[in-house]
Amino acid sequence: MKKFAKISAKIILIGLVISIIPNYFSHIYKFGDSKKFFGDQFYNPYQDLSDNWIKANFHAHAKAYGGVSNGTNSAEEMLAKYDTLGYDLACISNYGFVLDSIPGYKYLPVYEHGFNWMWVHQLVVNEKVAKPFDYPLLQIRSNKQFMIDRLKTDDNLIVINHPNHKKAYTTRDLKYLNNYDFIEGISEFAGSISQWDVALSSGHAVWILGNDDSHDLSDNHIGIAWNMINVETDDNTEILESLKEGKSYATKGWLGQEMNRLKSLAVEDNIYKLKLRNTADSIILLSDNGKVVSVATNVDSISYQIKLENSYVRAEIFDTEPWNDYTKIYLNPVVRTIDGEIIQHNNTNEICYFLSFVYWLILLLFQFAILYLVWKW
Repeated sequence: MKKFAKISAKIILIGLVISIIPNYFSHIYKFGDSKKFFGDQFYNPYQDLSDNWIKANFHAHAKAYGGVSNGTNSAEEMLAKYDTLGYDLACISNYGFVLDSIPGYKYLPVYEHGFNWMWVHQLVVNEKVAKPFDYPLLQIRSNKQFMIDRLKTDDNLIVINHPNHKKAYTTRDLKYLNNYDFIEGISEFAGSISQWDVALSSGHAVWILGNDDSHDLSDNHIGIAWNMINVETDDNTEILESLKEGKSYATKGWLGQEMNRLKSLAVEDNIYKLKLRNTADSIILLSDNGKVVSVATNVDSISYQIKLENSYVRAEIFDTEPWNDYTKIYLNPVVRTIDGEIIQHNNTNEICYFLSFVYWLILLLFQFAILYLVWKW
């Protein structure tokens, strides 16, 4: 028995050595300081709205890898369920590969990247071929940035998935990471609204997504979070452009049932003016670090004089009905700018080759130490 335990321990240690090998394929960054949004003008993602909204979910898992990835149902079954709930676009985002289109359903290629024990995952939207490489064991901030940079192209959108799930992305990560487009603020596995506020308060103009991250067809997993996207048509090019502009919002609710909708949002003479389609139980306005700056109850509109210390303002709309006791809409923020144009990330991260060499040397010494221990044991 002792011999078996010893052999097992050695195998585990050797596996540890092997799992660290991918970490050599990375750099160490010097992360530039971030700063709040500034300027006398505002970027308003909802400045010009059409009457057409589509409902979308970008994160769902069908059965794959023989069920190892925790997907219970086929892609056809998943899409049929979303269709019954009135979704215009539902994406199957399996781990590590892009699913082909399925006849009869609108298609946008999406996959979830990440095979690691820390749940550091990214959603890659509008990518036809998956990039399978990952760091299975160790991920420091530079590894996360390197992976984002590797995944990002001019044509796709990168989403940081469920950052608060198992603390995959720390508060300090979100202050400095850049080159991504969205934070998944709502999902089955983690509410990450406060993490989103950290990024916004650090001058990262990243928008919110709400996704089911569903793995089966149960009512508790499908239709619990979705996105409303304002478009003229449902062409993929226009959908992607609206997403890039932040012309969408996320909702947490039940079975994809809308209880309210954004009608208009304007910023005039530094006054934030929000109008809804229906009366809401409450409208809450928040600014830097998630601080509540204004609240109104049983209204369909709200106005707020934006103060100098507000680098952004965003709204949360809460509704209840006897048949649905919780629906909450999260609007994207209006943010301060110099000229009305948006700068997505205001910090730059530069590769430091000296620190990269030190990092590689530490990895090498660590691996040699483990192998020496195995040899001497």
